[in-house]
Amino acid sequence: MDHQFKKYRLIHGIFFAGGIVLTFVCEGRGQTSKLEEHVNALYPPGTEQAKTEALSRYAWGFYLSLNEDSDAEIVADQYLAAVANDPKSEFFVKELVEHWTVHNPAEQHERVIEYLADIACRDAAAVGLNTVVANAYMYEERYEDARQLLITVFDEVRWRHPHVIKQLVICHLKIGDINKAHRLVRRATKKKRLGGNFTMEQTAAAFYDAVSQSSRHRLSRSRREEFNRLAYGHALEALDAVDQPKSYDGVMTLANMFVRVDSHDEAARLLEVLHLHAQATEMSERTLADCYERLDRPVAALTVLQRLAELYGFNHNYHIRTARLLQGVNRHEDAAHAFENAYKLTLNPYLAYETASSYLLAGRAERTLIYASHAPDDVPATHLLRCQAYRQLGRNVEALAALKELEKIATQDERIGFPNVDYLLLLAQIFHDINDKSATIKALESALKLQPDNHQANNFIGYYLAQFNEQLDRAETMINRALESVPDSPAYMDSLAWVYYRQGKLQQAAAVILEAVSLQGGQKDGVILEHAGDIFFALDEFRKATFYWEEALKCQVDRPDEVQRKIDEHRPAVK
Repeated sequence: MDHQFKKYRLIHGIFFAGGIVLTFVCEGRGQTSKLEEHVNALYPPGTEQAKTEALSRYAWGFYLSLNEDSDAEIVADQYLAAVANDPKSEFFVKELVEHWTVHNPAEQHERVIEYLADIACRDAAAVGLNTVVANAYMYEERYEDARQLLITVFDEVRWRHPHVIKQLVICHLKIGDINKAHRLVRRATKKKRLGGNFTMEQTAAAFYDAVSQSSRHRLSRSRREEFNRLAYGHALEALDAVDQPKSYDGVMTLANMFVRVDSHDEAARLLEVLHLHAQATEMSERTLADCYERLDRPVAALTVLQRLAELYGFNHNYHIRTARLLQGVNRHEDAAHAFENAYKLTLNPYLAYETASSYLLAGRAERTLIYASHAPDDVPATHLLRCQAYRQLGRNVEALAALKELEKIATQDERIGFPNVDYLLLLAQIFHDINDKSATIKALESALKLQPDNHQANNFIGYYLAQFNEQLDRAETMINRALESVPDSPAYMDSLAWVYYRQGKLQQAAAVILEAVSLQGGQKDGVILEHAGDIFFALDEFRKATFYWEEALKCQVDRPDEVQRKIDEHRPAVK
């Protein structure tokens, strides 16, 4: 015995000497931390002989793996020998399975069963090894083999390992033995040490949910409702224990269950934990973004989708969803960039249209025209975009040409119902911009024939008549009709004040224009403020007139030089 003991101590010493050599080798290859991690994680075996042999075999296999030209089978043999000598070491098992996963992914589960099943059967206390083998059996749909193995392990470790119980419940369910699964779940959740354990609560929630949702299991309505309540209750218990160590699959199972019953807040809390602990995947992040959208939290959803778009930039759907959310929070230029990325990935002409539309809303007319040129040419909306972009640039002749192209396409499609009021109002606006009075009036009259109570058409023609000091009674009637539809419109109030001004009803004009100014809120309109100055000037209230003209210059007005001239000419009167 003394001789044998000295022999094993000598081998042990050789291993640690070899470890020093390995450390120097690893330093040169940037692997020192990995070696330290491996050695520190080793599960202490029962005998000195087994420990020495396992460490030596693993160390030799690890050393060989550092060489890119090494034979993967020889490395696997060394790792396998380490597991055989120390089956309780979950570290050795993990290293072996990961090696097979990398080098033989298609045969991974077959190899686990072929090489590790016998070792697992000889040591029921080797929980990690047995659960790996059980997983392989389950992957190969050999549920009865997995169940028998897990029953042996459970008899050995009893209630100390919730993952064993979880796998056993799954096996019972797969085989169709619901009663055994149910008894196991009930007994486990009543155990003091397992109540409130994340894995156990998640297992119970998944069991009750699976049985209640499955058409295979004939449950009475009351029983199904009871199982639904139990599933939700255990899911909430698991949520409270979410800070405990957990598996990705367990969290996703619970999250999907919460999503299905519209408990998106609970699902989001679970998925946030995955992100916090760097366990998030593309699927979990996508589900989290869905939850935030359902919870009406667009900024949070946007943050997640931008992460997805950055990590999975090749997926155009993430760019599209990001763009839609950006549109919802009025970040139109950022939305245009996101649509632009999606378009470059797909060259889809409808994404070119979306890009152009967002650029238009962002006030980027030149970029709008670039992408509108790639949008579907046989769609009226494309020509409408071009028309509006040309109008932003003050290129009214080209805007009118684009609108005529729209008319040509739209009249060929009976479904569109062309011409419509929106088209005629835009046409009238363009004719107004190019100072074609008769064409403007004609387009507005056509719009009113289609919709006599259309508030935009009524205000437009009423204000237009007031501008030319014509048919003022009719103009007053039409603008009042518009105000019946939209009584708090500052623009319509301004139109009415301007009609009163033209009629010489200055006191009425002043009262209405002040109401229009107060209705503006923070959005000041230079035209309304200029009109206020003109009305108060007509009333000989020069200080008020000058104040409103100066305020108008701070905003966008059609003729700033003209407004400045009014101020300069009448400044002496103010003094």
